[in-house]
Amino acid sequence: MFAVLVSGCVASNTNYPNASEATSKCRQACMDLQSTRMDFGNGPCINDNIIADWVCDVVHEPRQPIDDVPANQCPSFGTAAHHFVEVNENCRIIRVV
Repeated sequence: MFAVLVSGCVASNTNYPNASEATSKCRQACMDLQSTRMDFGNGPCINDNIIADWVCDVVHEPRQPIDDVPANQCPSFGTAAHHFVEVNENCRIIRVV
């Protein structure tokens, strides 16, 4: 079932090392936070180190300008982390890069 979800993503690339693990952990972390009723309205960073070299971030679908505000993004992306998983407010995988 999970492979179907990932294969239906827009702009996903699961050929990166550890992409499947990062995607799975990001989605689970999102669902865990969703159960706490965390506000995803600002597109917050869910986890700045979901696994080594990967971050997990919430974005709007469709993407909105607030998603590009640095305060709403994972700070280690581009420095300590070079890959990201983006999920929407319902924890659906949007992009894996």
